Amino acid sequence: MNIKKIIAISIILTLSIFSEGCLTQTDNAAPLIKETGVIEFHPLDNGYYRIVGDNGAVYNPVNQDNTSFPNGTHVYFEAVRINNTSTDLSKGIPIEITLIGEYVPPDHSVKINLTKSE
Repeated sequence: MNIKKIIAISIILTLSIFSEGCLTQTDNAAPLIKETGVIEFHPLDNGYYRIVGDNGAVYNPVNQDNTSFPNGTHVYFEAVRINNTSTDLSKGIPIEITLIGEYVPPDHSVKINLTKSE
């Protein structure tokens, strides 16, 4: 292969890789919700949970199998708001959770005593 063809192919591949982000539409993308809140489990209809955010908002996750936290657990979660979805859950914002974990406040301290056994 001649060197000009190799350079041309390399440039085309490089431009196609870097231009991929420019071609996607981010204006219509739902913003990522990053929030803390408390799990509320409701035993109706085979059970479902919702998250009452520390900001007062109520979130209804559409991916219910994404968590196994007990009722009352304080969690941090990241989610995307779902629009135009039919949900039979009570009032709240429908979301799809992308990350969830138990929330430990930054000022929370734990003492651990280590002992050496001989």
